[in-house]
Amino acid sequence: MLKKKFLVMTILVPGITYSWHKSFCHSWSSNDFATGQVWAVYNGKAFLPRQYTRIDDIITESQVCVTFLEPLPILDHEIDWKKENIPIVCGKFKVSGISVNLEMSQFSYLVYSVKSNDEQFYRIYPVKGEIWALYKNWNSKWKRSDYENCQCQVVQILSDLREREEITIARLEEVKGCLTFFHWKQFDGFDLTHTVSESAMIGFSHRIPAFRVPGIGRYGIPESSWHLEPIALPPKQRI
Repeated sequence: MLKKKFLVMTILVPGITYSWHKSFCHSWSSNDFATGQVWAVYNGKAFLPRQYTRIDDIITESQVCVTFLEPLPILDHEIDWKKENIPIVCGKFKVSGISVNLEMSQFSYLVYSVKSNDEQFYRIYPVKGEIWALYKNWNSKWKRSDYENCQCQVVQILSDLREREEITIARLEEVKGCLTFFHWKQFDGFDLTHTVSESAMIGFSHRIPAFRVPGIGRYGIPESSWHLEPIALPPKQRI
């Protein structure tokens, strides 16, 4: 179990400044890691949690030895993305031959993954309850230029692939005036939901760590809102 971390955060809302402690931050310690775990780490030009690693050893109180996982594309558009070196965050992954020592501050979250019976690969897909960034208007014909100029929408996962061959997601929108708080988006009083097939899950950009803030309603923010990790927000939505 992950050891709880406490950090005082200050969020600005028009006319209000307030702080609270949260059990969530990147001040990990050696007690948070165990050999064989899969973690997401921040990397790449956008510095988002799009790279998966397997924990091999705890080196010091601030460093961990890991081996990177690499995608195992199956469908044509997945193979094309890997050839163009576009990040793939959903699907099958295998252990690469690249091992490095990383600072614990580079780790984002512990990944839920399912190993194959012979432990040759891992299956990583969005899990019910998680918050993810999804590419807007993604389709299987996307090229590198489409990826580089894309925008993302924020969604909550409502069902798992374990339940059927697609997942249901709900569209989230920013709480007005609160750059890191998101809640369900509605149209004419109805929640905006739709399904994503397994073959289209390459359209997910990355998971965004998020948590609830009890008592936030007193500041005019819906209690059902999620507070999203600021540095994991899609680049065009970061503060």
